[in-house]
Amino acid sequence: MWQRQLDVLLISLAVRQGWLAYERKESFHDFEGMVMWIRRTTDKVSLLTVGNNTYSGDPRIKVKFQYPNNWRLHINPIKSDDAGLYMCQVSTHPPRVFATNLTVLEPAVRIVDEMGYEFSDRYYKLGSTIEISCQVSTSYLATLPPSPKSAGQQQRSKTSPVGASANALDETAKTGSKATKDDNKLSDSTERGLISWTKDGAELPKDVKMSFSGTKQWLISRISILQANRVHNGVYNCTVAGKQSQAAQVQVLNGTYA
Repeated sequence: MWQRQLDVLLISLAVRQGWLAYERKESFHDFEGMVMWIRRTTDKVSLLTVGNNTYSGDPRIKVKFQYPNNWRLHINPIKSDDAGLYMCQVSTHPPRVFATNLTVLEPAVRIVDEMGYEFSDRYYKLGSTIEISCQVSTSYLATLPPSPKSAGQQQRSKTSPVGASANALDETAKTGSKATKDDNKLSDSTERGLISWTKDGAELPKDVKMSFSGTKQWLISRISILQANRVHNGVYNCTVAGKQSQAAQVQVLNGTYA
């Protein structure tokens, strides 16, 4: 097997934040030694697991054994500061080390409140203002194939000032520059087909206002509700290009909200 020929194997692994990350080391079928998972950062080396035992105090970290000789390191949920070098050390003679360089990407899609905190369930006071945003990672957008609509807009931009303005708006979203009011109107028309919202699987109530903005890191679709009432209770779902989606529940109650 290829494991027999290498003392060190380096693998690069990239996962999105919030996903379950696992790496595995499959050793020889006749192996009877010990397997350790170790994490190395710039300032320290941390022992995570030895055999079936977890030595890390982080409850997100676990080791799972799969017969015959497969030890899997699980980190759930994954966070941005989990990035780094993970080493699987096998106690053969001499010892063998399999290293995995883990890169944690921002989530493809997330829903945040008016303070920018990600949430899945939120309570609001009756009559208050609700403002939630669907943030779509620009790195994820770069992986999507161009839609026929976008291709058509690019073709029209060569001869049409409206198409040129739309392209300029796309650049604004990438660079994080402020858009003008006219550009925001174009953003509403050019981005609505990319990001869609539903409430309990149906269209949004008519009094829900929608707007778009962009930064270097995120394309943002924001919905706002003035004078919230119980009609606005429900699960709000944001879908990107019909592929990735994220949902959050909103509950409007009497009294203060948490």
